[in-house]
Formats: sequence, structure tokens, C-alpha cells
Amino acid sequence: MESRKKKQFSATVKQTDQLLDIWIEILSQSIHTQKILYDSVMILRLVKWFIMLLIKQLIKNSPQLVTRKISVLYFYITAAA
Repeated sequence: MESRKKKQFSATVKQTDQLLDIWIEILSQSIHTQKILYDSVMILRLVKWFIMLLIKQLIKNSPQLVTRKISVLYFYITAAA
């Protein structure tokens, strides 16, 4: 009877250890995914900022070109609707 309890206890400890290993892998992956998402958001923010600078510079240097481009975009947006 005692041997059976020891085997059962040993099996429970082994399963617990395996579950903890799985949990650690999941946690590690979620931290990795969070870093990737954060980096992606930061890259998007930098790209948006850079595009805004380019647009401001374009408006400053050639407003007629900007007006034409906006007209073309408006045409395609309204045609698709």
C-alpha cells in the first residue's frame, strides 16, 4: 500500500513538473510576443511621424502637387464607394 502511494505521489510530482515546464514556455512566448508587438507599434509610430514630416515638407515646397495628389486620392476613394 505504501509503495502504491509513493508511486502515485511520484507520478503527481512528475506531472506537476511537466505542467510547470509548459507554463514557463507559454509565459516566455507571451513575453516575446509582447516585445514584438511593442516594437511593431514603435516602428509604426516612427513611420507615421516620418510620413508627416515628408507631407509637411511637400506642402511647404510644392502645394500645387499636393493639391493634385489629394484630388486623385479623392477621386479613387469616391469611385470605390
